[in-house]
Amino acid sequence: MKYVMHILWLFYLYAVAAVSLLFVAIGTYSIINTSLRVYLFPKVDIGYCDDRVPDFTQSSCDGGMCKPGYRPATDEEIAACRERNAQEDLIDAISMLSVSLPIFVVHWRLARRERRRKVARDI
Repeated sequence: MKYVMHILWLFYLYAVAAVSLLFVAIGTYSIINTSLRVYLFPKVDIGYCDDRVPDFTQSSCDGGMCKPGYRPATDEEIAACRERNAQEDLIDAISMLSVSLPIFVVHWRLARRERRRKVARDI
């Protein structure tokens, strides 16, 4: 029974480490992707922000449902939209890294320590 519990404990540690490592990889990818989009390839983001914005002064109401009118977006509004989207992407990626990296490190170290104890007991 003790051996089975040890195997389950190791499986848990390695599984949590693997999943958290996956999130570390996703967060790192997101930071690199956002940085490349913002600094090296800004034209890639052109279609990301809509070229028209709602204009509620031109809204039309029909039977209680109101639909906004649209006007072309200014260059400043498109630039602000791109900057806001890039900041949101970076915040998400940094948050993912700041949570998943410590989880990975703790579980990986625990798993390695358990393996070393097992090897020391077997010798």
